[in-house]
Amino acid sequence: MPTLYEKYCDYYRPLVKEYAATLSRQIDDIKRYRLIPELFMPAWGKRYETSLCRMAFIGRDTYGWGDDITYFIQKVNQEQWENIFDVGEFQNLDYVDWSGNRYTFWGFALYFLAWLYGIEDWGLLKQKSHSDILSSFAWGNTNSIERWDSKSIRKAREAEPPLDGYAFDIAKTESRIFDSYEHFEKLFEPNIVIISCQSSDSDFYLSRSKKELLFQDCSADLRVYKINEAIIICIPHPTGIMYRSDDKKADYYASTLRDIIQKNGKFYPMKDEFLSDADMSSKFLNVYLKTLNPKKMSTKEAVASIAMEVRRQDAKMTVNYLCDVLNKAGFRTQWGCEYSAGRGSYRMLSWFYDYYKSQGQMDISTAIAEAFTNVYGQYAYDV
Repeated sequence: MPTLYEKYCDYYRPLVKEYAATLSRQIDDIKRYRLIPELFMPAWGKRYETSLCRMAFIGRDTYGWGDDITYFIQKVNQEQWENIFDVGEFQNLDYVDWSGNRYTFWGFALYFLAWLYGIEDWGLLKQKSHSDILSSFAWGNTNSIERWDSKSIRKAREAEPPLDGYAFDIAKTESRIFDSYEHFEKLFEPNIVIISCQSSDSDFYLSRSKKELLFQDCSADLRVYKINEAIIICIPHPTGIMYRSDDKKADYYASTLRDIIQKNGKFYPMKDEFLSDADMSSKFLNVYLKTLNPKKMSTKEAVASIAMEVRRQDAKMTVNYLCDVLNKAGFRTQWGCEYSAGRGSYRMLSWFYDYYKSQGQMDISTAIAEAFTNVYGQYAYDV
């Protein structure tokens, strides 16, 4: 099965080639595109693919993204695809350094993640603590080329010589093919999407998708849609929230978003105790059934995903509970039997722990070690 990165490259390569070719056809001298930041394409964290709760944050545009677009066109012509599709900057958590207070795009994203996962001091995320949480979501923008009124474009318009307005219009107009949630949905299959920008931008971004309005609060400029299986939540940009004249500030939006996500069955708040009864495992599975799919993942990958989500919430899970979840999701042993929570299941966890440790994926091996216990609360991987 191809990785998300492989699918990403295969999907965007023909679109990017056509975009660069179109710009070159319309203006022979590509230097006229100088000062226009390059095309933005989505990125995702290292643990997004294995996350039980696939979440995405979508903004308006990014200040001065990448290289000058003239260099971008040259890279496309030279087929420097590894450079063009490099998402290392995001996966290395560089975006954390772009965050400011909770009324900036990245500041609010971190603030909300802290609310969702019960982290009392959201400043810990700004220190790149809880890297498992910071690596679990995807990022997109409603504008792949910055708008005319963005900070970097305004600066380019004041440069000497200034940005070529005609060239900008071409680059911007032709880029609109990228500005659609359809692309994001096909590649990332998110469960939760939080769009924080002006409604005109979010409306255009969602315009090609068939959506169902689930909830709307006009007083808060908040809308909740369902597109296929995903919940899409549209809110103002955090800077706009800061300047609101009412009491609907960052706390209000963070708590409201968390409630919406939970009420729509996209997030399972775990208790800090050993979970073992069948009713709770059914509720857990109702939320994460589509992610825990034995046709798309192995038992090892399923256990890793569960372990990571359990530890993100600082919870633990008994092996009995884990086996119940795996059985109900349709996973079976190599002999075709259900998992019994016997010695074999404990050995299985030990094997999985050793495997991920040997692969240098210490965050997963540590999560397996800390997430699962026996009925007495002892760690299961070394029992």
